[in-house]
Formats: sequence, C-alpha cells, structure tokens
Amino acid sequence: MARIAEYASDARQTNANKRVEVFGLGYVGLPVSAAFASRGFEVIGIEVQPSIVETINSGRIHIVEPDLDMLVQAAVSAGKLRATLKPEPADAFIIAVPTPFKEDHEPDLRYVEQATRMIAPLLQKGNLIVLESTSPVGATEQICAWVGEMRPDLVLPDPNREKCDIHIAHCPERVLPGSVLRRGDFSALRRSRGRPLSELRQGRDASDQCPHRGVGQARRERVPRCQHRVRQ
Repeated sequence: MARIAEYASDARQTNANKRVEVFGLGYVGLPVSAAFASRGFEVIGIEVQPSIVETINSGRIHIVEPDLDMLVQAAVSAGKLRATLKPEPADAFIIAVPTPFKEDHEPDLRYVEQATRMIAPLLQKGNLIVLESTSPVGATEQICAWVGEMRPDLVLPDPNREKCDIHIAHCPERVLPGSVLRRGDFSALRRSRGRPLSELRQGRDASDQCPHRGVGQARRERVPRCQHRVRQ
C-alpha cells in the first residue's frame, strides 16, 4: 500500500502543471475528466448547458455512473476539476461530443466542428487534439482542415512532413457509458505511470502503435475502433 501511495503521489506531482480540456461532459467526457483529475492533471470541462456547469462545479454529477460522484467531488474539492462555458488555453484538448446521424444515416459532425472551431484560436505549438467521439473515416482530416482554415500560421500534421506544430489523434471510447469506472480498460493509464504529455506525444501513446492514426492516415482506417494498446 505504501508503494501504491508513493506512486500515486509521484504521478500527481508529474502531471501537476499539465492542463487537459475536455469538450462534452456526458457519459464518457465526465468520467474521463475525473480520471485525469485524479492523476494530478488540471482538468477543465467545457459544456454548453449552464445547469451542467453549475452541477459539476458544486461537486455533483448529472449522469448515472457508479462511484463517479465521489471521484468528481474529490477532484472539484482538490481544485483539479472545474467546468465552464468558454474554452481556455490547455496542453491537450479532448473532443467528446455527440456525433448523431442525419435522416439519411450520414454522420453529423456539427458538434465536432463546433468544438474544433472553439479550440483553434487557443492552439499553441506542441498542443494535442484528441477526437474521442465515434466518427467516420476522415474525421481527423476534417479537423485538420478546420484548424488550418482558422490558423494558417500553424504547421499542421501531414504524412509528407516530418514536423508539425500541433498533434491530432483519434481515440474512441472502449467502454460502456454508465459503467466506465467499473468496466473501463484503464491499463493504458496505469502503464503511463504519470508520464508527461510531451512523452506520450513522442511515440509512447496509443496513436504511435495504431496504423490508422492521425491526419493523413484516415484513408487507411478499416475498423471503427483501434485495439492497439499503449507500450509498456
């Protein structure tokens, strides 16, 4: 137990200066936010409904998820989690918004676009954008196009370019909403051992092992969910 406590303390100190911003505080976004906050990251949750923002900032939850209420209350009390209506600068941005279908069964990416356009003005070199929302092939390329439209000053990811200013990845949930904390696969989080985001970007994250990753790679995607895991 002493080793576990020491490890958890080290991880929180390592991540203390890293800020993660999650767009969408629903059945996936809120548990993800609370999990990051429990690991020491400063987490900002972006929501469009003022009532949800108020609920979370009071340490309560608006969804049904066993044990999540305690995790959120602890994170809010520790000053590691807060919700707001307006986005702020961060190290990593996670898009966890709905992606419904239109009447003709065509994927509706309006909420992904809205989140991307909120993020774009805040981007700085070295930032990471992670699309969590279940999306069709080419979604990360579309995010890149939206960002490029608003931020021509940034060097964006491209398969023919070695370096870029920001990083974009797709990492859909592998959990059942409503049972995220009890049934979720947090092995990747445990194996990260509190490493900073800069290390995860250098090839030690799930996107490094996934042949379907990132902008310019979307045409290679043949499966909706990546089963590759983080290296140990």
